[in-house]
Amino acid sequence: VVVDEAEDSQFENAYADLVLQLLPATNIGLMKTAAAVMNGVIVIGDVYSNSTQWPNVAYYNFPNIAILTSRLSSAVAIGFTPIVYPEQVQSFENFAYDHYSQYPDLYPPGTAEASFGRGIHNYDFTLTSVPDFKYHDTTGDVPWSSPHRFLTPSIQINGPGFSR
Repeated sequence: VVVDEAEDSQFENAYADLVLQLLPATNIGLMKTAAAVMNGVIVIGDVYSNSTQWPNVAYYNFPNIAILTSRLSSAVAIGFTPIVYPEQVQSFENFAYDHYSQYPDLYPPGTAEASFGRGIHNYDFTLTSVPDFKYHDTTGDVPWSSPHRFLTPSIQINGPGFSR
């Protein structure tokens, strides 16, 4: 197919016009998403304002916050994901599974369990012998060069296919 310069220029102009028309709507959508997520963050931050509690925190009313945040932001799923340092992994895992066991109506048996069992997971798609490609991550190591080691497990998540 041969496209002459005039057709090419016409396409570029039409594309630029379309992008300029869509930008305000995109910005409004992003602003709504950011505002909705920040609202949830502020609520959880207020409830757990003592930094010594972190990362071992979970919010019982999270499903309701997540549903409203999803509606406001048009997000499919909302997760509560604290930063966990390697030296906090065992304590965090104990806390998380204790929390799940206290609320079986929200977290049925088997919640947050992978093929290796319980624990913070990461993915390694070279593990072809593991059906879900998950492994127990306790280090926060990443495949690129970084001096920072931390994990970001979603202790609570709400959306299609997840618990309430």
